[in-house]
Amino acid sequence: MRFRCSSEYEMTVDQFWNDIFFEDAFNAYLYHEGLGFSRFEIIEQSQSEGGAIRRVVKAYPHIEVPGPLRRILGNNIHYFERGEYDPEKRHWKCSIEIPRLSSKLKINSDMWLVDREEGGSIRHVDFDVQIRILGMRRILGHFTRSSLEETYTQAAHHTNMWFRQLMASKD
Repeated sequence: MRFRCSSEYEMTVDQFWNDIFFEDAFNAYLYHEGLGFSRFEIIEQSQSEGGAIRRVVKAYPHIEVPGPLRRILGNNIHYFERGEYDPEKRHWKCSIEIPRLSSKLKINSDMWLVDREEGGSIRHVDFDVQIRILGMRRILGHFTRSSLEETYTQAAHHTNMWFRQLMASKD
């Protein structure tokens, strides 16, 4: 299943990549306060000489799991996000792995922003979700898509809030 999530951002593409996305304080705010994750940790992050940034994150989202999915997902859902930022293309490509379903659910995404003439930018995220569970594809697919769409919509809202606070502190 492939789908796209798009959101309006108040910052430019440069501001997003240079001042926000990789900032520890922003990530702590976004995942803990904004999205309500119980835990979020950057396991590793490195930057190559060419500017590419690789990052591995372990996160514990607060998410309501439908009854039929609880037995395969469990109650303590967490995931690993392995991503790489390409500074030339200005894209963030990542894969999300839920350890309990690592061979049965693959989530890959490609995120980029485009500046708008009137200011700000639009963030696009293309998702490719592959599910290999007989009898659960439809319900897991719907759950995965709606969870990702909701999380990314909330992330856009909280990123804009962070940006407004950042700009106000510079005045």
